[in-house]
Amino acid sequence: MNIRPRNPNGDEPAPRKVLVVEDDASISLGLRINLEAEGYSVHLADEGERALEMARASAPDLVISM
Repeated sequence: MNIRPRNPNGDEPAPRKVLVVEDDASISLGLRINLEAEGYSVHLADEGERALEMARASAPDLVISM
């Protein structure tokens, strides 16, 4: 089942945006690698204030905070 939205031009699904909020660099890196391998666009923030700024600016589809 493909839950990613379609691009306006048709074939390929547009990547979903995920914001990962985690201060442990190794956990962030692992999440980024795995999510990007599945086709997601991943943004990382290592603290709350930066995460809020990024969320307002990019309107992610999902926020993961650990």
